[in-house]
Amino acid sequence: MKISNEQHKSFHDYIYSFYNDTDGIYPIKNITHSMIDVAINKYIKDYSNKWGNGDSFDRESVRDIILEDNNVFWGTAIWYINTTKMKNILQAGKLWQVPFYLLWCWVLFGYFY
Repeated sequence: MKISNEQHKSFHDYIYSFYNDTDGIYPIKNITHSMIDVAINKYIKDYSNKWGNGDSFDRESVRDIILEDNNVFWGTAIWYINTTKMKNILQAGKLWQVPFYLLWCWVLFGYFY
């Protein structure tokens, strides 16, 4: 499936308005325009059957791709723990990694703010 350049730009701007780290509603630290473009293209290519013309489900799906494919974070450690990284650890049956991952999140983000 392909979307027009106009649709792509409009969707890109919509995503950026939500997740940019200057004045976004839900800022993702260090997000870039190229991360958004790559994630949009990946979403369209891999999940074209779910495309909803750039609705909130599409935006959140692209956000998840950005978080999964880049070294960026959104929200607090609690949210990040519940994302793909933890799911991958559990699906791989590497339960021994869970305490180390939780400790890493605690050290990286801290629970004191």
